[in-house]
Amino acid sequence: MTDWKSIEEHVTFRDSDDHDALIKSLSIMLAGKPSSYHVEFQVAEAQKIAFRAPITEIAEAYVQDKTAELSQNASKLFESVARDSDGFVGATTGWSVEDVEHEKLDGKGKLFTLAVGWKSVDAHMNARNTEGFKASIGGIRKHIKSMAAYHVTTRYVK
Repeated sequence: MTDWKSIEEHVTFRDSDDHDALIKSLSIMLAGKPSSYHVEFQVAEAQKIAFRAPITEIAEAYVQDKTAELSQNASKLFESVARDSDGFVGATTGWSVEDVEHEKLDGKGKLFTLAVGWKSVDAHMNARNTEGFKASIGGIRKHIKSMAAYHVTTRYVK
């Protein structure tokens, strides 16, 4: 994951020889051709907190249409998890700039990305058992056609 100053900056890098060399060096670790998309996270400070946590959960939700309701329901989920779980560090969400394709979508759709900082993977798993999580997650799931979620550790490099 790279925090570009602008999409144009990324496009310039993508069109450079340095990008080709990077992809070639990474190809031995990749199962296929890499894909990329751009996400505009809602709150820059929350983004920093989520990605600098010991563990960051990335949830990529494929949805048919961008809706304010989904963003609002994610905020409600984060509020309940923050209240009910001592392992929650911070979170943010963002929408893909580009339209995306997925087998579960009717044509193209959007990618709604949740970045959630946790003290540990166990903290995340335990938060899923709280009443607040159980009461709030349905407001997100009802919009989603498909989802992939995973945990990562990140390192900030300037």
